[in-house]
Amino acid sequence: MKDFRIVLLMAFTTLAAVEIFFSANQRFHFLPPFRPRSAKVVSPRNVWAMAQGLGLKPAPESIVRPPNKILEKLTGQDLDYSSQTVPDNSYVHGATGKVRVTVKKTGEEIYHAQYTCTPEGRRVTPTNPNASQFLLTLGDSYTFGEGVEDDQNYPARLAQLLPSFQVYNMGRPGFGVNDHLFQSSQFDSLYFEGVREKEGIVVYTVTPALMFRLILGSGSLAAEHNIRPNYELDPLNEALILRGKFSEANRYKLFFLNLWASSATLRYFELYWPLKYSADDYLLFAKVMNGIRFNLMQKYKIQHFYVALWQHSPPNMVEGLYPELTRLGFEVLDYSSIEFRNFTKGAERIPADQHPSPEVYWFYAQMLAKSLI
Repeated sequence: MKDFRIVLLMAFTTLAAVEIFFSANQRFHFLPPFRPRSAKVVSPRNVWAMAQGLGLKPAPESIVRPPNKILEKLTGQDLDYSSQTVPDNSYVHGATGKVRVTVKKTGEEIYHAQYTCTPEGRRVTPTNPNASQFLLTLGDSYTFGEGVEDDQNYPARLAQLLPSFQVYNMGRPGFGVNDHLFQSSQFDSLYFEGVREKEGIVVYTVTPALMFRLILGSGSLAAEHNIRPNYELDPLNEALILRGKFSEANRYKLFFLNLWASSATLRYFELYWPLKYSADDYLLFAKVMNGIRFNLMQKYKIQHFYVALWQHSPPNMVEGLYPELTRLGFEVLDYSSIEFRNFTKGAERIPADQHPSPEVYWFYAQMLAKSLI
């Protein structure tokens, strides 16, 4: 028994030392970022050959942001977010205003952007006076365009590339498919109102974070999860059941995930819970997406509903979602194997913030436009 206590104490001491080490790294950044890549970077001389092979036009120099290796080592905890929205700090909920992000210690600016939103709470997109159809773009912050100007996100770019469509940006930072399902179910919600065209298409851009937000994984744990709608499948895996909020239905799970998410060691190695999605998780995701489609079809005449899988989506996530979505009749655009950094001359992501750069949105919009027409 004594030997067991000694072994247990040594194990606890080792784990504590490792956690202290990675907590210090989180503050002082003496280790390089742990960001495993699924593909090699193509040499610069082949970049434009690849882009031209896909028919992509190079981005204008005005939106190319040079890489900054020092800033790329920083994390969200090193940043200071200054918002000038009305009401304050509520751009996520559709308020017009400005946001400026700087490094806490030095005051160096990471980015500044203007977020202009419509009365319905959507980010503005260019008006196409000759548009005969609508194009609804749904998703999270990658669709909203967090960190870039009003005319630099991909819905705004699509409006420029597809003048016969009126594009509506229905992305929300931090949103999951469960949030869009809940909101599209509310008869008093203005978010899906104000679409003038009688028919059109829908594109839902799926990023890896959407799975976490649906099943409440540690990789997407934040205060908003306390009010996030919690959907489950019935025992026959047919009907969706709303179990209230995550804070009401999963209190013990929230406690466990908070412990997991608080570990600096697990964060450094990008180990999130669950470590692997189940078949039921993928089925739930597809059913929730189907619910969104059903609700929107009660409001609009939808010709096509596309689900676009963002680059770097984990292979197991793609393999799990693709058959479930296609079985329900969705048209899936799989961009998961595309490496945007093979096309960009500048930074692929906004330093530290890690959202896509304006140049990435430039190429993504072109790929989407070619897939939709």
